Order: sequence, then C-alpha cells, then structure tokens
Amino acid sequence: MSDWTELLTEGDAGPFLFTLLDAGATFNATGMTLAMIMKDKDGTAVAPTAVGWSDATVSKATFTLATTDLTNARAPYTVHWKVTNGTQVVHYPKPALILRVAKP
Repeated sequence: MSDWTELLTEGDAGPFLFTLLDAGATFNATGMTLAMIMKDKDGTAVAPTAVGWSDATVSKATFTLATTDLTNARAPYTVHWKVTNGTQVVHYPKPALILRVAKP
C-alpha cells in the first residue's frame, strides 16, 4: 500500500511518500483536497508539519513531521489519508496504516 516501510525510527521527520490506491490502482487526484489523520496509541492526534500531493496525477502524497512526533513510547500510530473531492470524502488506506517506531 505504501512506498515506505511501516517501521520508522524515533526522530524520523520525512518527508515520507505514500501512494494512495483505489481498488489496487493509483488514481488522478488533481483538484482534490488532501489531509492526513494520524493518532498515537492513546488516540491523541499528531499534526504533521506539512501534507500535500507530491504527484496528484498518480495519487502520491507526502507528509513531514517534527523530529519529536515519532516516539516508541507513543507507538503504534494509525494513519489515514482524507481525500475530498467536492462533497465526497474518502479515507485511504482501509484499514488504517499502522506505524511502529523503533528506538535509534
């Protein structure tokens, strides 16, 4: 589902790339709004420092975190991408991506 591993290291900040798939294929997301929903193991939201399309024509998204956002103590994290096209909202991936965090 993604271009990067689900095991990250404390202090990683990115940018990280993720390819959103719809029925196993990329899609043209040009003009669609992208947001990322990330929560730690306790359900506390983690706000990325930047989120955007790296190439919307093939549904490639990117995000960057602060170096203090990923910690082993707060892992695992869940990640969903929220894509809005007018009034239609779709979340990717299904189910949420699980991020595990290793100590350096």
